[in-house]
Amino acid sequence: MRKPRYQGGRKHERIDFRRSAFVVFEPEGPWHECMILDISEGGARLEVGSLPVPKIFVLILTPTGEVRRACLTTWRRGNLLGARIVGAKELRRGFEPKKYSDPRLIKMPVSGMSR
Repeated sequence: MRKPRYQGGRKHERIDFRRSAFVVFEPEGPWHECMILDISEGGARLEVGSLPVPKIFVLILTPTGEVRRACLTTWRRGNLLGARIVGAKELRRGFEPKKYSDPRLIKMPVSGMSR
C-alpha cells in the first residue's frame, strides 16, 4: 500500500513494505532478524528492537540471502532505524564526514602593500 503523496521533504516516495529481513554487522557475521516497515529508492525504515546496529551494515532482503544491500544508518529512534542504501562507488570512497570550513574564518590574500 502506498503512502500519501506528501513526502515531508524526502527525495523518494516511501512504500509500505512490512516484511521480515536480516541485518548483518560484519562479513560472515550472524544474521539478526528485523522488520522492514517501509522502503524507498534511497533507503528503508527498519524495526530492529534493541540491536546495536553499527553505522555501516548489510540488509538482507530475502530468506536465502541472494538480495543484499549495503546500508548506512542515518537515524535511530528507539526500536526504529533509518537506513540509506549505498552503492559500491560510495563504499569505495568511504564515509568520512566532509570537512567544514567556516567561510568567515578563511584568510583572504592581501593585495597590494600595507602601509
